[in-house]
Amino acid sequence: MTLAGIAVVLPILLSAITIAVLLFATYTDLKTREVPDWLNFSLLGIALLIRILSSWLLADWHPILEGVFGIALGFLFASLFFYTGQWGGGDGKLLIAMGASLGFWPTIGHPSISFLVNLLLAGAVYGFCYSIWLAMSNRTAFLAELHSFLKTPKVRWMRRGMHAFAIGSIVLLIFLSSAFLRIIIGLVLALIVFLFYGWIFSSVLEKSCLLRRVHPQQITPGDWIAEDVRVGGKRICGPSDLGIEEHQIQELIKLNKQKKVGLVAVKYGIPFVPAFLLGFFMMLWLGNPLLVFL
Repeated sequence: MTLAGIAVVLPILLSAITIAVLLFATYTDLKTREVPDWLNFSLLGIALLIRILSSWLLADWHPILEGVFGIALGFLFASLFFYTGQWGGGDGKLLIAMGASLGFWPTIGHPSISFLVNLLLAGAVYGFCYSIWLAMSNRTAFLAELHSFLKTPKVRWMRRGMHAFAIGSIVLLIFLSSAFLRIIIGLVLALIVFLFYGWIFSSVLEKSCLLRRVHPQQITPGDWIAEDVRVGGKRICGPSDLGIEEHQIQELIKLNKQKKVGLVAVKYGIPFVPAFLLGFFMMLWLGNPLLVFL
């Protein structure tokens, strides 16, 4: 095989390695809710090595530059989702490694753009289906929390306001003669109602299915602490940490042995790596769905 032929095979090899990593990462995320750092760093290193080799074989800097730009793009989105509390550090590191694998170039049809679009679509569908399954699997706790949540004064007044808004909008729709305005107002009404009841569902799901009180020994680095833990006025950890660190866990364990700290409230998110796998296969099958509209 010629050098040019090897250069053609390398991207296919990189895609196969990426699929293997995503399959294993999906398994570990579903089983342990963690993605091993060695797995993310392995994909990152292999992707860069293959891109360096491709650049050397083709005598072209383009493959390695795509990898560097892909890492930068992955880091940008990983930081955005991490610091807004949408996912943990493992998901962010995997996205950075995916950036090295897919690369990036500022064209609408580039694989990295296609992957990000499909990741958002797959994430929305997967997150919705997983949330429904989670609520049904824990329906007793979910329904009890829902009953309690709907009884709170704040939610009661918000529901009354929503019902009044919906009734007013429906009356307006009846008397409007413009079909265009009916469609616009109907869509806005449907969106507001969906967002309101989606907020209720997600709030109840978090409290009933995703929030657990565990012993400090059961906490692992990166877990999200739902409530501030303070001892003698000193703050040990809390939600603002964006993931607890090892030294904080050791301090909690020490304080627990001293009977100064009991169970700690930890928020467990939905394992999101399966959406990476779905998004990658959708990218290979569909390309960029935005191109259909453009």
